Amino acid sequence: MKVFFLFLAFLSFSYANNATPRLYSSMGDLLYAFVQKNRSLENDAALKISIQRYGTHAASVLAIGKRAEVSTDGADKKEYLQQLRKLQKEHNALQMRIKQELVQSMSVNNYARFSALIRTEPVPLMRNETFKQETLAFYKQHKGQGHLAYLDKLERAEKTKRTQQIDNTEKTVSAPTKSYKEWMNDIAGIQHMPKPAAQPKSQKTTRQKPSANKTKPARKAAKEVTKAQQDRYATSYAKSVIVLTTKTCPACKSAKKYFRSERIVFREYDVSSSREGKRLFRKHKGHAVPMIIVGEKVMTGLDKMWFKNNYSR
Repeated sequence: MKVFFLFLAFLSFSYANNATPRLYSSMGDLLYAFVQKNRSLENDAALKISIQRYGTHAASVLAIGKRAEVSTDGADKKEYLQQLRKLQKEHNALQMRIKQELVQSMSVNNYARFSALIRTEPVPLMRNETFKQETLAFYKQHKGQGHLAYLDKLERAEKTKRTQQIDNTEKTVSAPTKSYKEWMNDIAGIQHMPKPAAQPKSQKTTRQKPSANKTKPARKAAKEVTKAQQDRYATSYAKSVIVLTTKTCPACKSAKKYFRSERIVFREYDVSSSREGKRLFRKHKGHAVPMIIVGEKVMTGLDKMWFKNNYSR
């Protein structure tokens, strides 16, 4: 135990005075900072042994790094990199232990335990969007018992991100309307879709004058074929998927590429230029694209598993 605290003091002093090696600093600084952030858990019954072991290991790797930084021998640098990778594996395992403890504390509504774990600022865990949202939801319910600076900061960041998404969407939707030709060129999956027929005007019987010219059967037949194609087109898309996109959205192109590869028929509407696209986007309270509509179900972005579970051919 005494050796551990000596190592920890050495490591803390080095990190506080910016004395950690610049060699492989993008990896090392994160691993060394983890020791500092977990000092509050040194006496935690469930995590004490793992944290002490990690602190001792980190201190020894730091010593190797200081030696490698001034060494001209490439073998020293190679050894330091290998030790950093081993420390990173230990770091990842300890993060998962902390995550398990966090989940347990939330399941039994133990806010004191939750607070102690969150004070370690588990940034890598919050990269999982589902876990982050569950953590923030729990914090929102219980923060009357005490605020946590790390989660307050995370809440503000989430609020700013949502505001920016709404602002960007409004700018996109309010963009100048394009011509029909430009709209058609933007559509990737149904480029050959015939132009929708105009709404029929009120029927009025008109008597045509006899024409001296003979009728042209070929042109009439062509018009009939076109109408038949339109009817087939409307029927084929009666139960299809709807994709709301914008012209400049990379994720939209990926979604369309996936649908084509799976031979899934879909309709696409550009929310910046299509009246129907704008209507659907507002109806489903959209905030980002691509928005994928399958029957009454709506998904923002492309989750292939969600799509397969909610789509039937």
